[in-house]
Amino acid sequence: MFRAGEADSAAARAARQRFRARFCALDDGHAAERVVRRVLLGEQPEPTRPGR
Repeated sequence: MFRAGEADSAAARAARQRFRARFCALDDGHAAERVVRRVLLGEQPEPTRPGR
């Protein structure tokens, strides 16, 4: 796949974009902090802010 250049195809780019939209929306560098605050400290989550 990589040697054949398929990883750079339009289909592969579209699949990566769909993956990021579905699974990476909250990947802002603070995900682990939110888990610790919620699970270990019992704090209520803050409303998510775009660009945070």
